[in-house]
Amino acid sequence: MGERSLIRLNMLDYSSGTGEKAVSVYANISPEEARYVYSALFCHLPDFVFSQDKIFGEPDEKGTAL
Repeated sequence: MGERSLIRLNMLDYSSGTGEKAVSVYANISPEEARYVYSALFCHLPDFVFSQDKIFGEPDEKGTAL
């Protein structure tokens, strides 16, 4: 069985408020991706691209999709 990375990036959007109103997303990344993000931040790059695709199901009545 292959190894899995335990590195997780968490992002929170508090623009609508805190608690239940906050929007939270996360991405599990590989050690290579972590090095890339670190190097971009360390070099103070004003813009850099890091993207991942997430597949979500249909939203429920609360707007939550798993």
